Amino acid sequence: MIEVAESGRRQYNQLQQKYLDVRCISKTHTLSVSLDLLEAMFSRHVARLVTPRLGSFGRIKASKQPSAMALAQIRNMCVTNNDVVTVEEAKTMSRSYRTFPNDVLLTAAIMGDQEAREERLIREIMAVDGVSWHDAQPRFDEIEAANRRGLFMSTLPYKMGVFTALLFGFGSIPMIFELNTALWFNEAYVTTDVPEARDLETPLEVGSWTWNWMEPPLGQMSFFILCLQYARSQLQNMGARPYTQWYLKKRAERLANEFPQYSPHILDAYSEGDPLSPPSNESRTV
Repeated sequence: MIEVAESGRRQYNQLQQKYLDVRCISKTHTLSVSLDLLEAMFSRHVARLVTPRLGSFGRIKASKQPSAMALAQIRNMCVTNNDVVTVEEAKTMSRSYRTFPNDVLLTAAIMGDQEAREERLIREIMAVDGVSWHDAQPRFDEIEAANRRGLFMSTLPYKMGVFTALLFGFGSIPMIFELNTALWFNEAYVTTDVPEARDLETPLEVGSWTWNWMEPPLGQMSFFILCLQYARSQLQNMGARPYTQWYLKKRAERLANEFPQYSPHILDAYSEGDPLSPPSNESRTV
């Protein structure tokens, strides 16, 4: 028994020396391989030697050994001290979402990757309808079109906001610094005294004159927008949905009602992540 223990301890020391130099690369962090793995590997080695003599004790120790899947994941996550992968490993890298395994795809979808959510919906179609990836594309296109139906009217408030902001933003420049525009606006809406010509020779002099009536509306509009932003943040703190979140939720519910055979959770995640901008022409088959 002493010889078995000493043999096992030597094997453990060799494993420790071999694996302590391995580093797992995770983003920008470098982590040592857990000693639990070494203990499990040591337990597996000792179990093979001791089980015939210790019976249940050896079997209990052997139950701590890592599974083949766990070891494969560790090998895939870890590289040697060179901190580089081989050409063969690079060739096995997935280059499109449709080649991702389910667990990786699910993680990306939960983290908000919209292309991953699209691929997850395609696989849901494949599972429910029993069709291939390519045969699932027409149904996905149908769901995509249904999700984007009525997009023009739904986004009309945003378009009006963009148009109004650009109009007022660029329009304020000549209203303040351009003499002819300032004279026209003053005559039509303000009717204040016009300075002498020698005091309106440059745009800055014109601006110092027009600022007398431009400052109140600009300041008031800025304060009003600030108050709206504050009110919106308080609504969000209370759990209320402003227009964008309300519309996305309603659209997701409508999509789930139109396609009840598919998982409502998957449809909801896809719908809420689908942009309100016009669809792109990128192909999912690449």
